[in-house]
Amino acid sequence: MIFYSYFSYAIIVRVPNIDRLMNLIYSQVEKLTLVSIAFIIIITFINYVFERKIEKRKTSYEFTWLLLIHIIILILAIAYYSNDFYKQFIKHPEYF
Repeated sequence: MIFYSYFSYAIIVRVPNIDRLMNLIYSQVEKLTLVSIAFIIIITFINYVFERKIEKRKTSYEFTWLLLIHIIILILAIAYYSNDFYKQFIKHPEYF
């Protein structure tokens, strides 16, 4: 998911002007958030099934801690790559 966050900004070929830059970043954040939520739901379900059915633990809630860790990591990754894209555009608008 972190690679996907980076890749989603790497494939942007051209930004028409600086006024549209924030709209582009907001749309990317929206797409990344939706994909990240789907990823988190799938991974949490797999962790839950593995913990309850395969390991046969009834009182452990490790999957909730993993859920929180995934959410924090993905939020930080999206924020970092969005900020990095913005800074690179401001420094070198001719590359975009």
